[in-house]
Amino acid sequence: MSVMDTVQLLEQRTQKAATLIAMLRKEKADLQEKLNEAQGRPVADPETERKLQEALASVATLQEQVTASDELAKKLQAELDEAKRQIEELQQRLTLANTHNEELQSYISKYEESNKLIEESISKSLETLSGVQGLDDIPLDTMSNQELEAADDFTRGGALGGDQVDESNL
Repeated sequence: MSVMDTVQLLEQRTQKAATLIAMLRKEKADLQEKLNEAQGRPVADPETERKLQEALASVATLQEQVTASDELAKKLQAELDEAKRQIEELQQRLTLANTHNEELQSYISKYEESNKLIEESISKSLETLSGVQGLDDIPLDTMSNQELEAADDFTRGGALGGDQVDESNL
């Protein structure tokens, strides 16, 4: 490309830039005029402003209600957590009580079984005693009252309280 061609190209570009600058200045002036007109007009009518203020007040009220609801929900959640903890504790106590009841039922069953065995043993002993010949012929009067009292005292635990043993009765 020759110098002449380059100069012509630069001139064309300069003319295009000048035209573009002129267009932008005109558009700027138009926009400035529109801006001035818009600034002279009211932004919104008073009714719209009133409705906007009411809406903002409603939003503020609703926000307060939401905040209060959140606080109440947190409080209720804490109470629910406490109730769950108490339920778990009560369930543990119930399980423990049921276990103790089962143990007591087992002891009762064993006690009843032992009583039946003792009754059967006493019954068999009485049958055996009634079958012993000559037992009825032994006089009971051979024991003195003092000996009977000593035997009664022994069965009541009197032997546990005595510190000394009387060797003369032996």
